[in-house]
Amino acid sequence: MMYRIIPFGHHHEQEVPLIVLFNEQLSVELLPFGAAVRALWVPDRTGEQVDVVLGYDDLVSYETLDACLGGTIGRCANRIGGACFRLSGKEFRLSANEGGNHLHGGLTGFHQKLWRYACSESGVTFFLESPDGEEGYPGTLRAEVAYSLEGGALVIDYQAVSDRDTLVNLTNHAYFNLAGHDGGPVSDHKLTLRADCYTPTGDGNIPTGEIAPVDSTPLDLRQGAVLGQRLDDPWLRASQGYDHNLVLSGNTLTFLSPDTTIDLGSIAKGYIADRIKDQLLDAGVKSAIINLGGNVLCVGEKPDGSKFHIGLQKPFADRDETFEVLGIDDLSVVTSGVYERHFEVDGKNYHHILNPATGYPYDNGLISVTILSEESVDGDGLSTTCFSLGLEKGLELANSLDGIYACFIDEDYHVYYSDGMEDFIIKQ
Repeated sequence: MMYRIIPFGHHHEQEVPLIVLFNEQLSVELLPFGAAVRALWVPDRTGEQVDVVLGYDDLVSYETLDACLGGTIGRCANRIGGACFRLSGKEFRLSANEGGNHLHGGLTGFHQKLWRYACSESGVTFFLESPDGEEGYPGTLRAEVAYSLEGGALVIDYQAVSDRDTLVNLTNHAYFNLAGHDGGPVSDHKLTLRADCYTPTGDGNIPTGEIAPVDSTPLDLRQGAVLGQRLDDPWLRASQGYDHNLVLSGNTLTFLSPDTTIDLGSIAKGYIADRIKDQLLDAGVKSAIINLGGNVLCVGEKPDGSKFHIGLQKPFADRDETFEVLGIDDLSVVTSGVYERHFEVDGKNYHHILNPATGYPYDNGLISVTILSEESVDGDGLSTTCFSLGLEKGLELANSLDGIYACFIDEDYHVYYSDGMEDFIIKQ
C-alpha cells in the first residue's frame, strides 16, 4: 500500500490536503476535515475503476453543506432523545440540533472538525481531542480513526479514550452507490443484511428500547431484496425510506460445553462495584460496604465516624485467617493472588494469572498483590498489572501513581509495601 498527498483547500487558514491510499486493487481519498472518506475507487464487474462513495468537489461544500458525506460521526452517532442522558448518577444536557434532540454529536460534530493526521506505509491515522464539556459531554475524549487497505477491502479502526465516564459511539457516514457516485438512483441495488431484529422508534426517531424481529417487515433483508421494490412500501414511506437501526446477527457468543461460563473477575467486577456505589450514593446512602469477593469497596465511613476494618486474607490459609487489618474509608481494596483459582500438577502450582508471552502462569516469586484505590476498577487492573510486573517493577509502578497503595507478598511470605500503604495498617 502507498499514499500521496494532494492540496485540497484551507480551513480557517490551515491547509487541508487530500490523502490518497492505494494498492493494486483499489484506492481511497481521505480528508483531515471530518476524517472523511471523499472517494473510494474499486473495480466494477468489467474491471473499470469506479468511485462508489459520494463526495464533494471542494472543501467549502464540506464546511457548509451539513450532509455528513463520508465523515466520522462523534461523539455519538444517531440521536439522543431530549438532548440529555444520565451517567454515573448525574444528568448531562447536550446541545439540541434536531428539534429537542441531539443528533450526530451536536452543533459542531466530529465530522465538522479538522483532525490531525499521520501517514505511514500501513495507512493514515486521524487524531482529535474533544475537551471536557464540548457539546455537553463529560470528559476530555481523545479519538483516533485509522484507515488502511487490506487487499480489496477498506478497513476503518476506531479508538477513543476519555478521562471521565462518558458516551462515545463513532461511525463513518459514507453514502454508497455501487454504480458510481454519478450512476443515478440506487433503486436497482440489491441489499443483503444478516439482521434478525431492529429497534422500533417513536417520536423524533428515538428508539423505544424495544428490540423487535424483522419478520414480515420491509426491513427483512436476510435473503436480499432490490431496494426499489421496497421503497414504496407504506411502512417505509412513513420514515422516508430506510432510516432504521438494524441489529446485526453473528455477535452472539455460544459455548459448546455447558460447563463453560463467563468470568467477570478481570475488571468487570471492579466496574460493577463502582456502579453499585454510584447507585447507593444517588439513593442517599452514606455508609456501606460492597463485597464482591476479592473486591471490597467502602462507601464513606462507618456510621459512628470511624474507619472500616478490612482484613487481608493470608494466602493458602483459612479464609478467616488474616495477616493484616486495614482501616479505611471511601476506598477500594482489591487483591490478586495465586491461591484461590489454581491447581497443582507434579507439585507445581498453576494459577489464573497468565503470561501472554508464554501462555503459562507467571512464575516471579509473588503470591499476592493488594491494591488500595479510590475506584475498584483501578484496583482490578493494577493488582493484576503489578503482579505481572514482579516485585521491583510492580512497586515502582504503584509508587508512581497518586492515590494508589500496594501490598506485595512473595512465596516466602515476606511482605512489601508501597509508599504510604503502612499508614492504613491497624497495629495489633
